[in-house]
Amino acid sequence: SAASDVYKRQALMGYESVVMTAEIGVNTFHRVSVGPYKNYDNAKDNREKLFLEGFKANLIKLTTPKDY
Repeated sequence: SAASDVYKRQALMGYESVVMTAEIGVNTFHRVSVGPYKNYDNAKDNREKLFLEGFKANLIKLTTPKDY
């Protein structure tokens, strides 16, 4: 699938990512997520790197940060 191709490409670039799948009605959607990052600047820098490599990258702030 396209999501697994993105996951593999990001892995080759050194990113740890995860594929999330959601079924809405009869449709199945896949999202590839990278992170979390410890601070905004680190997340922003990595978003820019992904964007320059051709990925559509958005920053999503966690409401409850995970433990590192």
